[in-house]
Amino acid sequence: MEAANIILTFSYISTPIFFTILGFFSLDDNLPYADRLKRLGRRVVIPTVIAVVCNMILEPVLDGKACIHIPDFQDVCKLMRILFHGDLSTELPKANYLWFMLSYIRITLWMPVLKMVCKEDTTAIRRGVMLSIFAYHTLKFLGVLFQVQVLTDGLYYVLATDHAILLVLLGYEIKHYLLPKKTSGYVYLGLFLILNAAFILSQIILVSRSCDISGLYNSNNPVSIVSSALIFLYVMRMSIPDRLHKIIYFLSDKAFGIYMVHYPLRLIIRMHLSQYSGYDMFKLSWTCILTALCFLYSLLMVYVFKGLKDLIRLLCAHIRQKQIR
Repeated sequence: MEAANIILTFSYISTPIFFTILGFFSLDDNLPYADRLKRLGRRVVIPTVIAVVCNMILEPVLDGKACIHIPDFQDVCKLMRILFHGDLSTELPKANYLWFMLSYIRITLWMPVLKMVCKEDTTAIRRGVMLSIFAYHTLKFLGVLFQVQVLTDGLYYVLATDHAILLVLLGYEIKHYLLPKKTSGYVYLGLFLILNAAFILSQIILVSRSCDISGLYNSNNPVSIVSSALIFLYVMRMSIPDRLHKIIYFLSDKAFGIYMVHYPLRLIIRMHLSQYSGYDMFKLSWTCILTALCFLYSLLMVYVFKGLKDLIRLLCAHIRQKQIR
């Protein structure tokens, strides 16, 4: 088993943590739904559309060709299908990393319904929904883990739904029922390490038996879901030194932009690295190099886009001043 597989084990808790944080802060806030939709359109929908269009234009480049694609009417139809159906894996595979944005848009649209089940008299309904979603993903996970089919079509249609709903509701449960308890953060950290050590051990056993474990690596398996809750609870118990506040703020401020541009850059960097003898993305050294280069170039692109945005604002303000005069 390669070191990159172990890294994958821990990397897939990032998405669940985000949705857990979203539920923690959003399900009992007083933000009007109309204002929430305005923010969603301005801060999420527009950047997502721009990212999808850019991926369409650069699709030949990402396939190793020296040309770009000029969008046509069919691409407009494809964009509409992506936004309303959300199936990037078939419509635009190179932009499949943006599934998270589509899931975030959907979960935000569902926010009024989710808030309805986050009340004292709807606790049983809320936890029933969470349990059914968790059961579905656990059955899928066990099927891959034990290399058997444990999920029938009937159970699939009964239990299948977006795991983001579970994670958002989990954030609410943590805020109102788990965090008030005086459990030490080290207990959560210990449980996290034990759970993931067992998960890694199971992967080693499966690999030794030549089993396909690719289905284990996703953000909706029960290990990722439980791990996200444990890490979130541990961090909430931590006392963060003041000197780290600036670093955390810097990374959080740039994270969205880095996420939106990182994958196309990663593909381009991989194409160039593959020219070197001995390149293997599943070797730890190459994985670290690829990650560092991808982060640095993505950060640079974020500053470039921010500069363009500021320049456009400046030009618009200058034009408005001229019109007033």
